Order: sequence, then structure tokens, then C-alpha cells
Amino acid sequence: DKFVDTHKIPQHNTHMSIAGIKVTKQALEDYDAVKRGKQYRFLVLNLTDDDKFVDTMEKADREASYEDMLQLLPEKEARFVVFDLEYTFEDSGVEREASKLLLIFWCPNGTKVRQKMMFASTLKELQSQFQGISKTIQATDASEVDRTGIIADLQK
Repeated sequence: DKFVDTHKIPQHNTHMSIAGIKVTKQALEDYDAVKRGKQYRFLVLNLTDDDKFVDTMEKADREASYEDMLQLLPEKEARFVVFDLEYTFEDSGVEREASKLLLIFWCPNGTKVRQKMMFASTLKELQSQFQGISKTIQATDASEVDRTGIIADLQK
């Protein structure tokens, strides 16, 4: 099974955003498992039902693809995604491998204004808590999370 359901009650060991939204200890541990442990390919994070916490909603194992992640992005709701992007590129005629951690702030045009504001005010907190992110991408549609375009940007 590519995905592990992680709907849990938020823990009290947390970090707070400007809007008072906290990042759960579980989300921080899951991020570390992506970054250091290479246990997961990506995480999908969402606000809890009470809008007080950012927590892991989905974890995908290392075999999951970028396309698998895109399939989990809703049409009218915001999400945060941490993705460990591995790719190859040519450098002076030599093919090289690279790995970059992406933080994607997915906020499609159909997202309710309140949710957009809650997520936007939480982005800086995630950026400060998730040390080692190579690139943050704010996207409103699929063209802005195109894998080929992101790789091209990473190589500039």
C-alpha cells in the first residue's frame, strides 16, 4: 500500500504560526523521516478540523511518484506538500543525480477565502520549522507544479 493513513489527535508539543495555527510534533517527525530517514517520498499536510494544527494527512512510501502526489491535490481546497524530488540532469556532458526537498503550498482558485488566509499565514511557520527545504512553490493550478518546470528552475 503506497499510502499510510495518519489521522491522529494532535499532540501538545507544537510550534505556532502567526494565525495561531500550530505544527504538530507528528508532522515535524514525519518531515524528519522524509528529510533524514528517507522513509517517505512525500507528505500531504492539512489543517485539522478545528483549524488549530497543521498535521500529516498522508504519507507515501519511497516508491510513490510525483504523479501520485498530484492525484491527491484537491480541486478546491488548500494543502501543503513536502516532496523529496529525485532527478537526473546533465552537467558538462555527464549525467548526474540530485535530490531536493520541495515545500508546495497548493491553493487552487476555488479555495474558500478563509482557508486561503489560514494556509497563507501558516506558510512562513512551516518554512521555519522544516529546515532544509530547497524550494517553496506556491501553486494555484497544475501548470505551476509541473515536474519538468520545477526541475528546470532548480538547475538555474
